[in-house]
Amino acid sequence: MRIGLGSGRYGTIVPLTFTVPEAAVLHHLTVDSHRLAVWSCGTHRPGEPTVLIHGITHSIFFWAPDRTFAPYGPCFCLSLPDHYPAIGVPAERPLRPERYADLLAGAVRTLTGGSPATLVGVSTGGFAALAIAARAPQLARRVVCISGFAQGRWIELFGFLQRLARGGPAGHALFRAFFQTYLRTPELGQRLILHSWANITPRRSLRAYADYPFFWEVHAAMLPALYQLDHDAMLAAFGAFPAVDITAWLPRVAAPTLVVGGEGDRVVPPEQARYLATHLPRAELLSIPGAGHLPHWEDYPRFRAALDAWMGRNAAV
Repeated sequence: MRIGLGSGRYGTIVPLTFTVPEAAVLHHLTVDSHRLAVWSCGTHRPGEPTVLIHGITHSIFFWAPDRTFAPYGPCFCLSLPDHYPAIGVPAERPLRPERYADLLAGAVRTLTGGSPATLVGVSTGGFAALAIAARAPQLARRVVCISGFAQGRWIELFGFLQRLARGGPAGHALFRAFFQTYLRTPELGQRLILHSWANITPRRSLRAYADYPFFWEVHAAMLPALYQLDHDAMLAAFGAFPAVDITAWLPRVAAPTLVVGGEGDRVVPPEQARYLATHLPRAELLSIPGAGHLPHWEDYPRFRAALDAWMGRNAAV
């Protein structure tokens, strides 16, 4: 698949293309009036399924080009509620954590036929993976929580956006204006998403992702969905998450859990990774020095080696 955009301030940008894996299918599931989106890939593969969940403001295309989990079996990239190409229910916003978890658990149950899966999530997707495993433990064989959290107060730019979302009419207007800047032109959107990804790393540079082999494909896949972002849904979610705390749920997560955190995370407080590892019954912590909010990109070789070893130690019997 090819998406034709130009170059930006980061030099000549490689052609925006990504490879559609064999037998990949984009489809929707309806769960209690919510239409969730799924990118299914390799459903013919042997092995247990993996369900991959993106973070807030992103889309299923965050995971679609990534082939890290392909060797383990079928992969399903599942949308968060209210994230294009999912279709939400405005009357339910903001979603309570219980509702969030139960909608996604319903989707996982449909995708896997009720069989347990490896649940993988980044950031808010990591929160969602833990919430599913707590509310529907029979669906979780393993959990990989990357930059996830139990407590939803964020820091730096994302913390500022949370304050705007809770700041009354003036804050709401500024919040919408921030996101609308992404929609002015495709070229501006491309530059801003690259700028955002650079600035959530401690190095403040795209060079932090040099070892991640799918970076440009992910960028290409995600960019069109950015223009479909529902600003009202984002406003509701950013306003609600500071009050979220699922600490009491964590002892119910029976599955082995790999908690991955960047020690320089600039979105989720870095101490959340240690907090999760302390409160989860079967957690193993992979703390990556020098990495930020996307540690699995920023030190991909280390993450991949640790993931393979952990998956081997926690193979299904």
